[in-house]
Amino acid sequence: MLNKQEALFRANDFLREKSKEWNKEGEIRIESEGAFTDKDSLLVCYNTIAYLDHGDELDRLAGNNPIEVNLRTGDCRILSLDETLKYMDEGFLK
Repeated sequence: MLNKQEALFRANDFLREKSKEWNKEGEIRIESEGAFTDKDSLLVCYNTIAYLDHGDELDRLAGNNPIEVNLRTGDCRILSLDETLKYMDEGFLK
C-alpha cells in the first residue's frame, strides 16, 4: 500500500506524461495540498502553474478531471466526468 507521498509522486509522474500528450509539458502541476483519499484511492487535482502560483483566472484550466492513484497498485488514471460529478455532489471537489 502506497503512502500519501508515494502516491503524490506517482500522480506527478503521470501528469508529466499526460501533459506531453496535451502539449502542456512544464505548464501543469498537481495540487498536492487538496489531495484526498477515498477507500483505496488518492484523488489529486491539477491546474496550470500560472494559475496555482498567481491565481489568474485566465490561466485556469477548465474540464480537468482529477487523477486517481490506486494506493494498492500505484496505477493512475483520469477520472471520468460521471465520477468527478459524484465527488462534486458529495462536496469533495469544487
